[in-house]
Amino acid sequence: MKCFCALPAKLALGLLVLQFLPLQISAGVPYSLSDVFGDNVVVGWSDDGQRAWYSVDSESSQRRYSVVDLDTGVTDELWNEQELLSALNQQLVTPTSVVDFQPRDINLMDKTVEFAFQNRHWAWDPANSLLTVQSREPAAHEFLTRRRRAGRTGSDTSIRFENRLQDPVDIHWISANGEAIKYASLVPQSKHNQHTFAGHLWSVRDSNGKELVRVIGLDQEIDVLISDELVREFDLLTDSRPGPLVGQRGGEKPSDQTLVRLDGGKLWRALETGQEELLAVPSNEKSSFGRPVISPDRRYVALIEIEAVDKRTVQFVEAHPRDGLQPKVHSLEYPKPGDLLDKPRLRIFDLQGGSELSVDNSHWPNPWQLSRLTWLKDSSAVTVLYNERGHQRLQLIQLGILDGSVSPIIDEQSSTFIDYAHKTYLHWLEGDQLLWMSERTGYNHIYRYDAFQGRLLNAVTKGDWVVREVIKVDEPNQRIFFSASGVFPDQDPYYRHRCRVQFDGTDLQVLTNGDGDHSWEFSPDGNWFVDRYSRVDMPPVCELRSIKNPSQVHQISKSNWQSLVDGGWSIPERFVSYGRDGMTKIYGIIVRPDDFQPGKAYPVVEKIYAGPHSSHVPKHFGLLQQEHELANAGFIVVRIDGMGTSNRGKRFHDVCWKNLADAGFPDRKLWIRAAAERYPEMDLGRVGIFGGSAGGQNAMRALLDHHDLYRVAVADCGCHDNRMDKIWWNEAWMGWPVDESYAQSSNVEDASRLEGKLLLIVGEIDQNVDPASTMQVVDALIRANKDFELLVMPSTGHGAAETQYGSHRRLEFLKRHLLSSSSLEL
Repeated sequence: MKCFCALPAKLALGLLVLQFLPLQISAGVPYSLSDVFGDNVVVGWSDDGQRAWYSVDSESSQRRYSVVDLDTGVTDELWNEQELLSALNQQLVTPTSVVDFQPRDINLMDKTVEFAFQNRHWAWDPANSLLTVQSREPAAHEFLTRRRRAGRTGSDTSIRFENRLQDPVDIHWISANGEAIKYASLVPQSKHNQHTFAGHLWSVRDSNGKELVRVIGLDQEIDVLISDELVREFDLLTDSRPGPLVGQRGGEKPSDQTLVRLDGGKLWRALETGQEELLAVPSNEKSSFGRPVISPDRRYVALIEIEAVDKRTVQFVEAHPRDGLQPKVHSLEYPKPGDLLDKPRLRIFDLQGGSELSVDNSHWPNPWQLSRLTWLKDSSAVTVLYNERGHQRLQLIQLGILDGSVSPIIDEQSSTFIDYAHKTYLHWLEGDQLLWMSERTGYNHIYRYDAFQGRLLNAVTKGDWVVREVIKVDEPNQRIFFSASGVFPDQDPYYRHRCRVQFDGTDLQVLTNGDGDHSWEFSPDGNWFVDRYSRVDMPPVCELRSIKNPSQVHQISKSNWQSLVDGGWSIPERFVSYGRDGMTKIYGIIVRPDDFQPGKAYPVVEKIYAGPHSSHVPKHFGLLQQEHELANAGFIVVRIDGMGTSNRGKRFHDVCWKNLADAGFPDRKLWIRAAAERYPEMDLGRVGIFGGSAGGQNAMRALLDHHDLYRVAVADCGCHDNRMDKIWWNEAWMGWPVDESYAQSSNVEDASRLEGKLLLIVGEIDQNVDPASTMQVVDALIRANKDFELLVMPSTGHGAAETQYGSHRRLEFLKRHLLSSSSLEL
C-alpha cells in the first residue's frame, strides 16, 4: 500500500511512505504482517534532487535511516534511532520503547530532523542533543487533502472540528475502501473532538452530501475551523470547481468567470453594461443543463442538456431495523438492463448575439452518454464523445460552428463490446492533438490523433501486450509514462511494469524489470521514482530508479519474511496450465494448509470472481487471510483467472460477450485437473466453490453446468439473472437490446439443472445487487423440487457472507459437505 504524508508547502522535501496497512487477523490465523520486516519504507528527497533519504523498519522494532547519493550510489547512515530514542526518553514523562513518527523536515546537509511526537515538536541534531521545538498550529495546507483513501495508520491523535458556517455539517470517516461513514453532526457554532490516527481521512459534508472539506490526521492534534475561507481553500485544492469551462481541454478557466452562469437551472449571460440577460432555459420541466463550456475566443458556449426519464425503483423490506421495532420499506432508484435512459442533447449559444445555433442531434441517435465537450483551439468546432448504447461504438465527433458540419475524428467500433468503463482514454494536447486508447489490434494501446484534420498520426504503443494505465503525460518532453502488462514474455502477463515512450512512438523503454507486480511514485523533480514490486510468493522489494538512465538502480529494501514463514504461514504457489484452446496460458494460485501433510488427500475449494471488468487473482504480496483461514480448516484453496476476464487482450476478454454463464469454467476445470495431476493430494472427488456478487452467480453456475467437477457451492448475493441487476455493468458485457442471451446466462432459467450441495446467502437490504434476484432463483429451485439451503441475513447489505456470521455459515457448509466424502452422494 502507498501512503503520502502531508507536509508544509514551504518545505522542499518530497516524502513517500510505502507500507502494508495492518489487518485484523482472526484467532484462526496466528500471524500478521508485523512478522514481515523491511516492507514499511519511507522515502524523501533533497531539494536539489541529488540525494534521497529513506527509513526502513527492522526486526529490532527500530527504523533504519539512511541517505543515498543518487549519482554515485554511496549510502550512509542518517542517524541512529536507538540514540535518538535514548535522548528522547530523558525528556519524556513516560518513556517509550519505539519512536513512531513521520519526519516533518530533514536537512541532509547537517542530518538534522524535526518531527512530531506525543503532541510536541522535536529537533534532533548531529551532536545527539534533543531540543523541544516551540509548538505551532499546522497550516491548512498541511491537513487539507484530496486523497480518496487513507494510506497509513499512524499514532493516536485527534482532530477538533468547529463549525463556523451558517448551516449544519456532518463529519464522515473515509474507510480504506473509500466509503464515507458518518460519525458526527455539527450545528452552527458547535464543536466536536474526534479521536483518530495519523494518516486517516475525514470528510466534512453539508446536508445534501456535498463535500466541503477533506482533512488528514497528522502526528499532532489539529484544529479544523470549518469556515467559508477553509472551504474556498479546499476548493482551490480540488481538481474541479463549479463554473464555466474555457478552452480546448476543458481545464482552463476564463479570466472573467461572469461570461455565463447557471442560476435556478437557467443559463444567464453577462452584458457589457454589467447587467445579465437570460440566455436559455431547459427544453421542458424534466430537463436540466450540464456545465457550460466556453470557446477559447469566448464567443460561444456549449453544454449538454439532459432530459430525465422516470427511473425504475426497487423496494425491499427491512424486517427488524436496528433503530426500531417496526419493519421499514426501502426504495432505491435502480435502472436495469433494457430500461429507458436519460436523453442528452447538445446545445450551443452565441454569446455576442444571444442566439442559439442549430445543432442536428440526430448524429448521435442512441446515446448511452454524451460527454467530454471540448473546443478546438481556434473555436471553429466543438467536439463531443459519443458512447452509443450497446457499447459497440465509441466516437469522438467534431461539430463545425460556421457550417454545422458533423464528422467523426475517431470512430471506434467492435463486433462484441468496447470496454468503455475501463479503457476509455482521451487526453488533449496542444495544437489540437489528442491521445486515445483502443483495443483495435486485439491489445489495448495508445494512439495519437490530429483533431483539427481528423486523422490518425501514429500508434504510440504497439505489440502483443496491453497498456494498463497512462500515469503521466509529459508534454514539454513529448513523452508518456504508462503501466503495461505482458511486456516480459517470461513473466506472469498480469504483472504491471512502468514504461515510457515518445509521442511519435519512438524510444519505448520499460523502466522496471523485477519479476513481480510493480507500483511506483515519482520524485518531485521527476528524474527518479520509487519502484516497489512483489509477488504472492515473494515479499516486497523497494528500489530507487532513474528515469534518465533505467540501468541506474539503488535497492533500498528487500523484505524479510522469515519470521512469518517460521510461524507457519504457507507460501502460496503460482500455477499455470493451458486453457480450452490448448494454447493460452491460464494463471492461478494454490494455497495449502499451514500444517500440510504430503500424501494426505485434501478437498479443493475455489474462490471465484469472474467479473469481466478486471482480473482477480492476487499478483502482489499479502497475507491472503481468507484463503489461509479456509486452507487451515482442511482445504486446498485455489484462485484462477479464466477467459472472459480483462487485462490479457481482446480475444481473451471477448469470451464473456453475451455469455456471462461461461465464467471461464472450461479453463478453470482444465487448470484444476492439471494441478491435481501434478499434486495428487488434491482430491477431485471433493471440489467446492464460493463467491459473492458476480462470483455468487458464478458459484451457482458451477452446479448447473459443471457438476462433473464441482460438487458444493456457496453463492452470496449473486446477480443470478443479469436482467435483474444494475444497468451499466450488465449491458457492458451482455449488450443491448436485451435478447435471448440474457436468459441463456440466467441461473433462474437453468435452476432445474442443479446437481450438488448449494447454499444461497443474501442480505435483506442489499443495495448493490437486487436481493430479489436471489429470491427468484429460490423460487425456481423450489418449483424444480431441488434441495438447497438459504440464509437470509436481516438488516444486512451486499456481501452478507463476509460478515462474521455469514462467513461462519459458509465455512460450516463447506466443511460439512467436503470434509466427508459420504455427504457428496448425489
